[in-house]
Amino acid sequence: GGPGFDIAAVVLAAAYIGASARVQGIVFEYEGGWATSVDAIAEKLRVHVGRRCSLGNMSLELCDICLPLDDPKNSRLSASVVDGVDLFVFGYVVHEVEASLRLPGTPIEAGVGGVFPGLFEACSRVVQNARGPKTCAVLFLDATTRLWPALAATAQQHGFSVAMPEILKSRSKPKEPLLLLLRNEEAQEKSDCETSSIQETQHAEHVHARLKCFEHYLKASDR
Repeated sequence: GGPGFDIAAVVLAAAYIGASARVQGIVFEYEGGWATSVDAIAEKLRVHVGRRCSLGNMSLELCDICLPLDDPKNSRLSASVVDGVDLFVFGYVVHEVEASLRLPGTPIEAGVGGVFPGLFEACSRVVQNARGPKTCAVLFLDATTRLWPALAATAQQHGFSVAMPEILKSRSKPKEPLLLLLRNEEAQEKSDCETSSIQETQHAEHVHARLKCFEHYLKASDR
């Protein structure tokens, strides 16, 4: 959402490591007024990093994550999922609309509503299709982590695994993003070969412990 800083970050990272991939992204927003900012950022990126990274289409489309994926207001988002998306970033938005995604007191295993059940299901279908992308990642960053257990519960119903990558700490406290990963069989086999079972077990235990902690936050906010 917003002005497209997430796409800019991917472009800058790709330019820094010398990636040959062509980066293109869509900013999905509830407020169409961000379109001017998105166009301005795209123009600056092409001027300053265009020679080191191939930037494809960068545009803004309207959506509403409080509504199901098949709602007419989410038609462009739904179409992009069918085309195949490598990375979704939900930056500081789910907390703002938490009341529309989950009723207080709802069992955590029931997950969340809005766009997410349909989004995760559609991504699963696309990734398991031989002609689709081999992987899909959904990254959440927010002011609070209390929705992470409910989001994880919804995603796991559609084959996503849950990770919590380490990132730079802010001045106040460590940030704990939620990363949901989906791989087809070929990509999963490659990942299993590259990652030791000890590393996977240690990270799984860490994720499980943190989600249990966040469950307490969520239940406390429900009271």
